[in-house]
Amino acid sequence: MLYAVDPSINSAGVASFKRGRLAFAQVVKSSARGSVLHRVTAMSRKIQAVTGKGSAKDDLALEWPKVYTQGSNDRNDLFGLAGICSALAFTWKGKAYPYLPSEWVRQLVKSKTGDPRLSPRGLYIARRLDAAELQVWADVNSHDTVDAIGIGLHHLGRMERQRMFPGASEG
Repeated sequence: MLYAVDPSINSAGVASFKRGRLAFAQVVKSSARGSVLHRVTAMSRKIQAVTGKGSAKDDLALEWPKVYTQGSNDRNDLFGLAGICSALAFTWKGKAYPYLPSEWVRQLVKSKTGDPRLSPRGLYIARRLDAAELQVWADVNSHDTVDAIGIGLHHLGRMERQRMFPGASEG
């Protein structure tokens, strides 16, 4: 079993893959207030309520936060994300794999509004799902969950560009 997590202090995406196929996806929300440590602990517990702590055979794929030199986001927010990733990885019984956003998503823009499945990132991910996985995908309503699915697909080697025939470009 593979669990993939797009961490956040308030709203995290979680996806599970059984035998390499998407089996479950949901958003996990926390309304915890107070110190960053309290909020990190609360979210880590909520995520673990979904994923458990894994077994020796289970993998955990996480988006590891990265500081970008440009942008208006508060870089201090990344400490909380690193705390969530560290707490999950520390208690995980199987292997944990961190992925930087640039490793799994490349240059696909994350849309923060509208239907996340119809965003450029969502459409790219949907093209990599089979019919049974698209049934799980139909219930996805969070950009965080879309990202968790993408992280899982990357871990499984399914986020590579697909070519229809030699020399063709996916576009």
